[in-house]
Amino acid sequence: MDQEDKELAEVLGEFKIKLREFGIGVEEREALNRAISFACRYGYREFSAFLVVNGLDRGYSKHAIEDHFLEAARHVLGDLRVEEALSTAEGDPKGAWSILKRFHRKVLEALSKSADLARRSFPQHFKAFELLLEN
Repeated sequence: MDQEDKELAEVLGEFKIKLREFGIGVEEREALNRAISFACRYGYREFSAFLVVNGLDRGYSKHAIEDHFLEAARHVLGDLRVEEALSTAEGDPKGAWSILKRFHRKVLEALSKSADLARRSFPQHFKAFELLLEN
């Protein structure tokens, strides 16, 4: 889920409200930055739910999955090129990633070849996988 321009607590609250609207009891189990684990109950059934909120703690105007691709692009293309794209896009990561369109394949190839780069660029996504494996 993209954070967009909301506070993280607001996104989390909306997620809990939505689950409760479906009659699902929800209790936060573990929160690690933007990867959150929940213990849920629907009738007599219990299950786990996981929420991964896209975005990084950078000064972007919004927070979305593109934050993570820009983080990888910094390592592949260099900070200067990414900062130029962000400046042109007025801090919007979606716009900056779009500006870097001709480099998408290069960045995606680098991500697919380097688990370390993927883990650094998508930290909460990897944390969610770890939480999933623990449950």
